[in-house]
Amino acid sequence: MRANRADDIAVRVRSRLWACVVYELMAGARSWDDLDAYWLPEIDRHFPTEDLTTDSRGRRRLFHRIYYSGSNPGVIRGLNGQRLIDVVHADAVFQLAKELYESPFWTLAGKQEIPGALVRPLQLALMERLGLLRLTPTERILARRAGLPKAIHEHRNLGHTKRAALDVAQIGSLDAIALLSCAFCLAKDALSFREADVYLDAIRRAIGAFVRRWRMGEEARTSLVALVERRIVRRTDEPIKPQHFGFWVRKRAKDYDPEWGKDGFMSTDRLRYPAQPESPIVRVDNSLSSFLAAFEDHYSVLRTELLDALRASTAKHQETDDIASSPMGNLTGVEQIRARMIDKFMLDLLNSHDENAVDMLTHIRQFRVGGGLPRMIGDLLDSPRRLKRER
Repeated sequence: MRANRADDIAVRVRSRLWACVVYELMAGARSWDDLDAYWLPEIDRHFPTEDLTTDSRGRRRLFHRIYYSGSNPGVIRGLNGQRLIDVVHADAVFQLAKELYESPFWTLAGKQEIPGALVRPLQLALMERLGLLRLTPTERILARRAGLPKAIHEHRNLGHTKRAALDVAQIGSLDAIALLSCAFCLAKDALSFREADVYLDAIRRAIGAFVRRWRMGEEARTSLVALVERRIVRRTDEPIKPQHFGFWVRKRAKDYDPEWGKDGFMSTDRLRYPAQPESPIVRVDNSLSSFLAAFEDHYSVLRTELLDALRASTAKHQETDDIASSPMGNLTGVEQIRARMIDKFMLDLLNSHDENAVDMLTHIRQFRVGGGLPRMIGDLLDSPRRLKRER
């Protein structure tokens, strides 16, 4: 069975990588023919004449074609109508092959570019799937105070962001590549080019970890690199030729170019312009999980400290007492207003994704010189010690 000429290049690459994973998961497999010898009888099982020889089936070197030509295993059926992909995925041993075949990565790298509004939800779904988290500005403030340095965002040198991105890259899965690709696209669209550069480098590392994990050949690595470059790093109207991705197309194997795509974005595309980056994507370990479970307690302490600081800064103005209403609980009327203001800043405006909090972050940095609450929150976001070092 030949590869469908209408198959998109992403389908061909998916087929090739899927074949590699099935090969590695297949105990005792030493060649593509070994996979044929096992799976062809499986997809023909219960057919009235299932004892037919391999030659009479007319399907020779099936997995060889899946790898070298990109034949889509999702459309290959046995004599009894069972699809190859369903039979393989029904075996628990090949669960990782199923996860690769169904990875959201193929949505990002598909023929149709995913709308920008869907990148964020996809990123959140991938983080949950991989057990990862990206803290909000409010959570970062509290994390710093709780002594969780790896969850803190360095706005200038991106040290924590880079270390966290490389940690994600070492997962060595297509989902990890997809997550880093989402982060790259969001940073690039937000003009945070230095942050995008961090994720671009992490994508390179993630591809390397993925290829090493499954002991893939040069053809598989080259086709994956080329797909990421053409469909994620940059999209152009330039026609895509399967042979430029290392696929054999009918009898034109001579068009195969083993050097194409080896360098590509893996060694270029340095993005250096500064902008406001987001927080690092980190693993949810025991310490971070405990911190999140106690978020309300951490926040309550912070709000009390901010109220005390505001009270001390206005203690010399007697008119404050004149406009204070009767105490309610432990807070005066003025302090209740201040508490609501702090909650508005910290919980409504800053306790969200950086792209949604960017206006408030800008406001705080613009008006922090005037003192008051913006100055206090600004100092929490940018600790005095780090500000002194950056100057």
